Amino acid sequence: ANEYAPVTTATLTLKAELEQTRKHADGLREQLALLETKKDRLMHKRPAGVVKRSTPEVEASIRRKEEIMMESSLTIKEEKEMVKEIKRMKDDQKKMSEWENELTELNNKRAGVKEALRQVFEELEVQRSAHWHADAAAQLQLPQDAVIDKRLPVDEAVQELLSTQLWKKRLRSEHSVVTKMDRSAAARAVRLAGLLEAVEAAAAAIEALGPVSVRRIEVDIEQQQILIGRGGSTITSMQEETGCSIEVRKPPNNLMIIAGPTPDVEHAVERITGLFETQKRVELTIKFDPEQKGVLFGKGGSTIQRIQQESRASL
Repeated sequence: ANEYAPVTTATLTLKAELEQTRKHADGLREQLALLETKKDRLMHKRPAGVVKRSTPEVEASIRRKEEIMMESSLTIKEEKEMVKEIKRMKDDQKKMSEWENELTELNNKRAGVKEALRQVFEELEVQRSAHWHADAAAQLQLPQDAVIDKRLPVDEAVQELLSTQLWKKRLRSEHSVVTKMDRSAAARAVRLAGLLEAVEAAAAAIEALGPVSVRRIEVDIEQQQILIGRGGSTITSMQEETGCSIEVRKPPNNLMIIAGPTPDVEHAVERITGLFETQKRVELTIKFDPEQKGVLFGKGGSTIQRIQQESRASL
């Protein structure tokens, strides 16, 4: 146990670092949300009635009006109106300039937080990868430097198959590898961790699967009970027989999900459909003499329990 203590310690250390980085990311997300709210409010405070013009354009317009005042013979009333117009233009320009400066400052802050968040996400990805690698070594009880990590591109169907408990256990028991799904839409993949030869063997087994299918079929409560069987015996034997992963999603989903190589999936669907037909629930009501009640139930209910076990029927 002491031999792998450093691996466990490394895993715990990486987990703590990962949690700290997550908190940092959460804090940055909160900052960004606050800045977005401020921007929305600021956009609603844009100076009303102000025509958007550049500062040089406004200054040129003001100069022209001032020249007109100097060179033209204006009445006192016209001159007052001109002065008011110049003042209004200057005030509008000041308001717009202040608003734009505030918006620019806010956008710069947003850009800074977004960049910080991008860097934190990159750091998170590196830490997640390191933590998973250390955790895989701990699960396999191997020194961390002996474990390699291989990324194998797969399509969505294969990824869903390898995500099932059946295949996780199969790859672990048959090849001594730990798996992790990379669900990036741009490049879906499965990551395999273990000794070099084990990882290569697992990768070869996955690549040899051929076309993989995933079927989702609605099943009612009765069909779920038939498929699962007593203590899960039926679904376990069906998985062993067909080589497919068969999972039942109970209410509110009421789904049966079958995943595996396409020919095996089709075979599994046929077998399960046949199972539903042959074990469809039938209810019968049989009248009996009340005096025979004791015979039917037996001592302590032993007779009726035995009949239920042998017939797999509910009485």
